[in-house]
Amino acid sequence: MQRKLPRRKDVAQNDSAMSYFFDNFDDQKIAPMARSHDPKRKPIVLIAIWAALSLTGVAAAVAITVTGNSGSPGQISLAVGKAPTVACDTQSGVNTDTISSWSNSYTDFTLQKVNLSNVDATCAGKTLTLVLYLNNSTSQSLTCSLPATIAASVTYSQATFTFATASFATSSVNEWPCTTVNLIPTPVYMASLAGTAVQIL
Repeated sequence: MQRKLPRRKDVAQNDSAMSYFFDNFDDQKIAPMARSHDPKRKPIVLIAIWAALSLTGVAAAVAITVTGNSGSPGQISLAVGKAPTVACDTQSGVNTDTISSWSNSYTDFTLQKVNLSNVDATCAGKTLTLVLYLNNSTSQSLTCSLPATIAASVTYSQATFTFATASFATSSVNEWPCTTVNLIPTPVYMASLAGTAVQIL
């Protein structure tokens, strides 16, 4: 016959130390550790982080001031290059700098000015023609009568000849406005400007 063994707690009744242990810790279940990271909260946290970054990015974009070679806030200078001319030019081409500005009316960047420089002194007194090549539109030709001299202290090749959408007052002795004959038509969208060319005859 198999002998039935007494429970551990019954055996420990005569021992005060063991009795204390079994009275307080026996048959106790260890509670599982609570997880501090709820997996259901992860999508909410990620969405909150994404929203914060998005708002920060928008604020940063609004705070940016676009400044081009012209140095004026809100303007950007694009399509800087050289345009071939005729035999009077010995400076290896005229430098062209197209300057655009954001238009709230057209909600786009529109052409405001075209600066021409590096014109040789042998071209003085001739007629300069600027051609604006436009995508899906008729090209625009603008003319300017080049002066015989700019100023006593200005080298001719260092002068800037400026076409614009409206007449303006020059801010430098080096600048010559080419607005007495033609103005840049409005609007000329920068996205439609394919290139420029210069001819001096």
